[in-house]
Amino acid sequence: MDTFSEFLEKYKDSYGYVSVEPSYKSIYIISDIINKSKIIDAISPSDLHMTLMYDTDNPLVKSYAEPDNIITATMREVVILGDALVIMLDSEDARIRFNELCDLGFSPSYPEYIPHISLKYNPEESDLVDIRKVFKSYKGSTIQLCDEQWSFNTGN
Repeated sequence: MDTFSEFLEKYKDSYGYVSVEPSYKSIYIISDIINKSKIIDAISPSDLHMTLMYDTDNPLVKSYAEPDNIITATMREVVILGDALVIMLDSEDARIRFNELCDLGFSPSYPEYIPHISLKYNPEESDLVDIRKVFKSYKGSTIQLCDEQWSFNTGN
């Protein structure tokens, strides 16, 4: 399986992408975890997001973005997923929206939908050790994600 960076490079010319961003309160919580962990080169708080769909076939679907939709998620654990340090999330809302997007004509590029928020790309093992110590007191906390964004690239 490609790393996320390799995946993006391979499909950079044609895609359909849907994401949501953490609410302001949720950005504060996630930033607190990162700062207390002293993670260097973490993703900027303004770039934090959860991908709902990445389709490399550049689907033709009617616009159906729901920017006012709020997705609630529970922070489950911190792991290294591919080439990223991520917070794994449990979210029935995200799974429902993912399925709605599939029904609209999107074809997911990954075989399984795994709700998560990336915190750092190309992490060191020590980043995971450090953040897990801090994350213990946040595990099970609820965050909200909103402001659904759609992006398409036709390769033109």
